[in-house]
Amino acid sequence: MRLKITTTLMIVFCLALSGCAKLISHYDPATAQAIGTTAKSIDFFYGSLSLKQPSKRQYAHVAKEALQVDVSFNALSMHTNIQPNNQETRKMINNARTLWQKYKQKLQQSHRYSDTKIRLHRKRLHEMFQVMLKAELSKK
Repeated sequence: MRLKITTTLMIVFCLALSGCAKLISHYDPATAQAIGTTAKSIDFFYGSLSLKQPSKRQYAHVAKEALQVDVSFNALSMHTNIQPNNQETRKMINNARTLWQKYKQKLQQSHRYSDTKIRLHRKRLHEMFQVMLKAELSKK
């Protein structure tokens, strides 16, 4: 009787594990690289913005860099959307994109963008991308 219960529990456990394994996509070096590329374009955007005089920190002066961030996000989203079982990565990307768009919109509406805002926005996005990259690398 005890052997039968143990065997049944082992079968249930193995089935549960095999089901869980299908919920998470496998490690993809191209996804990790795309996350890094997008993070780099965001870092470049805020770096470019911080080098400008405060009077020149309008969106028009960094529109090209902002477009590069948008293009990087699009490529990252397209890449992760074709992978099966990648819902969590997609959620993280969408959260980071939403935050990026919020910050970009603030810049478009503002005529002054302080050093403090630059540091804060850069840091928040940097932390989000660190989490994404760690999550992807944990799939190895």
